Amino acid sequence: MEYKVIFEDVRESDKVAIMLSEFEHDNNLNDLIRYTVTPYINNDVFIENCKNICYNEQAKKILYGLQQNFKTFTVGNDFGEKGTVIQKHLNQAISKILVVNNITVYPDASVKNKDFYRVTQDKNYWSDAEAIEGDFASITRVLLATRRIKKKYNIFLDLAVWEDDYVDHLKEIARYWAFRLVDEIDEDTIMITDKVIDREFIRNFKTTKKPIILSLANFSTGYTGKDYIMELCKRKVHVIPSYFVNIGSNIIAEGLAMGTRNVKDSFQLMQIIEDKTEKFWNDADNHSINFYEVCKQVIENAFHGTPNQFKNVAVGVGAMTLKV
Repeated sequence: MEYKVIFEDVRESDKVAIMLSEFEHDNNLNDLIRYTVTPYINNDVFIENCKNICYNEQAKKILYGLQQNFKTFTVGNDFGEKGTVIQKHLNQAISKILVVNNITVYPDASVKNKDFYRVTQDKNYWSDAEAIEGDFASITRVLLATRRIKKKYNIFLDLAVWEDDYVDHLKEIARYWAFRLVDEIDEDTIMITDKVIDREFIRNFKTTKKPIILSLANFSTGYTGKDYIMELCKRKVHVIPSYFVNIGSNIIAEGLAMGTRNVKDSFQLMQIIEDKTEKFWNDADNHSINFYEVCKQVIENAFHGTPNQFKNVAVGVGAMTLKV
């Protein structure tokens, strides 16, 4: 699979950075486009971030057996020394591009709920729920299955990107399902982070404890460059990548685009995510490897043809299936 930029408008002097990209395309399938936001440090970093975000979405398709074209619409929102983009102006520019190019999108949590609906208007898949309601459902499924298998009952939140409303909602979910929100990491902790696992993350991760890290970032690490999650694997710290976790919105968007599932059906289908999470934990434990390494084998086999000892099969009925 080759990475391809479909559309770009990058003008650093004007604080504009927008890119639409994909890893594969089939004319017989629907285009499902996820709207994400990432800081613009410089042109090279922005391009690499866009590629990693697109890789993250393609990995979801592979891992869960989704059936459409998954693309990414990525926007730079912070230009460092040049300053943060005025959100109103950014929203206007994005809205115009979506209309002119007839692009329909769905968001990830890097996009604020109110900004998503202001920008997309009728260029979204749903407008009667919180923008990332689907991802909250898949996050919950992964958390419940992980607690059941690994007996982890504490949650430590390491969230720097998510807006306050999203964080509050996540806290409500944790309390509803009787997790304990804690201020320190110990061996009984699931650490939820929205930060990219990069050199800085590794440098700041100084604890000798071994929490399970659940990634919510729009890309978990430099898949197409330096994979820093492997540094955590060496330290016996399990990582569940965001392409495993943030799948709920993809499932909803696919069902609506295909016309084969309504939103209620898609939420029902997400129950299978618990089965998949349990299977991957069992695979990791049985082979004495990291949860992330199970995921990595499956994904890299599809991208590069490398060996993969973990087979996934479709579970469900008809259009109501996911790979487990």
